[in-house]
Amino acid sequence: MLTLTTSDGQTVTAPDELHLAAEFGEQVDGIDWEALCPFEDHTLTWEYIEFFALVRDDSMPGYRLTDSEGS
Repeated sequence: MLTLTTSDGQTVTAPDELHLAAEFGEQVDGIDWEALCPFEDHTLTWEYIEFFALVRDDSMPGYRLTDSEGS
């Protein structure tokens, strides 16, 4: 399981980056994925996955991404 902790202390948990992107978009940014066209969905998902890479590289102050394998 992946857990993203935001700079304001919110946490979002999901089994993988794809699901984490969806959960993060809904919970933190208020995205209604059902209202998006496929191109928008794909683009936003990829932007979140790139954001997670920056978090892993410690390039996003205050954010933390942890992986608890087997949970």
